[in-house]
Amino acid sequence: MKRSTSAGTRGWFLVALSSAALAGCGSSLGDPNATGGPDPLVGAWTYSSRPPDPVAINLALNADKTFTFVEEVAPFGYPAGVEPVPGCATTHTFFGTYAETVFGGAPALQVAYTGGTVNAIVRCDDPSNDSVGTAVSSENIVVLIADNRIPPTTVGYTVTSTTLVLAYSWVIGGSTTLTKSP
Repeated sequence: MKRSTSAGTRGWFLVALSSAALAGCGSSLGDPNATGGPDPLVGAWTYSSRPPDPVAINLALNADKTFTFVEEVAPFGYPAGVEPVPGCATTHTFFGTYAETVFGGAPALQVAYTGGTVNAIVRCDDPSNDSVGTAVSSENIVVLIADNRIPPTTVGYTVTSTTLVLAYSWVIGGSTTLTKSP
């Protein structure tokens, strides 16, 4: 997966994306049976960064315990360092299922990746530059996890009605705060 962002920034944003899908450390399980109300995890969550490496993360945690997260990086340049194509963005999309569990005494999301697409090129000023990307196989998922490009299958979290804080265990002190979309 080559991208136009710097290696350090790229890694951090992929951690953010992945953490969004898999979640971090926290104190509030989203189980409606435990809280007596709707599951606070369910909904659309967003994160975005500013230039020089703009990244947008959209995470959907659904009531049926499925998830989809999309990372969008703009502008796109391939290979890394090449002047980007005007008006294009690169997206990486992953989907699967999740379960709310407890790990190490804290709430955690346990996920199973079931697929996705990487390096899709979208919304180019010249639509002929758009590209559908490459499907992700189960072997790719294993490699992406091993390379810290997406989080492992169990990660903790903290959730409120408006924020989802995800801690990624391979980043010391690292966390990502997503905001609930209306």
